[in-house]
Amino acid sequence: MLQRPAARFGAQGAAALGVIAGCNAMIQLDDPIVNIALPGLREALGLSAMGAAWVINAYLLTFGGLLLLGGRAGDILGRRRVFMAGVALFTAAAALRGLAQSAEFLIAVRAVQGVGAALAAPSGLALLLSTFTEGAARKRAIAVCTMVGAVCTAGGLLLAGTLTSLSSWRWVLYLDVPLGLAIVLLAPIRARRDPPPPRPFQPARRAAVRAGCRPARLRAGAGRRAGRERPGGRRLCAGRGPDAGGVRGRRAACAAADRGAAAVRRP
Repeated sequence: MLQRPAARFGAQGAAALGVIAGCNAMIQLDDPIVNIALPGLREALGLSAMGAAWVINAYLLTFGGLLLLGGRAGDILGRRRVFMAGVALFTAAAALRGLAQSAEFLIAVRAVQGVGAALAAPSGLALLLSTFTEGAARKRAIAVCTMVGAVCTAGGLLLAGTLTSLSSWRWVLYLDVPLGLAIVLLAPIRARRDPPPPRPFQPARRAAVRAGCRPARLRAGAGRRAGRERPGGRRLCAGRGPDAGGVRGRRAACAAADRGAAAVRRP
């Protein structure tokens, strides 16, 4: 007899798994329902074949292009915060696309929806890995998310086709909205809180340090080139000769610039 997820993961773990698996299902459900609604979209909005292709491609381009940036944003700003922002943006765009009256508006909304998916997907996976410890519990959680995604991809085609036959293509595009709203409401309660970052994110400070390091590196490089071109340049670069003190000073400046740049790159 199969055990319930609550008995396997605990009540809090099962609720968190439901939120993350729901996000995965929402993202994977979106593609089949748009493909099912595409013939009605073309007829109602007068889309050409190129326009219909851009309805699909606008989402895929922003989703795939910003996926790494979304993961990095979760590391810096907090995974739960970025996860919730991505799901909210995805849900808002899913609600707006059902109101589309022109092809340009629909394509723009699809691009925004891809941005939301790029923020939510990597942060959701990171939350899954941080919520469940390595071992059998984590393997079961990943298996549940994979199964839910596969079921939603197959079931979405049947559900979207039924809704299109019974009503209109606009209702099909609203299928993601109830699930997205439920995730946005439950994520603050059920998703795991982010640990405090080891160092606050200060973009102005990082830019200032980088701007200060660059002139020092340029001056050090110019000094090394000038030392090689002068007579006795080998002795200068090796730290010997009458101008060896200046060469060593430029080397120290270059080393300090390297240390500053390394400190900026550390999270």
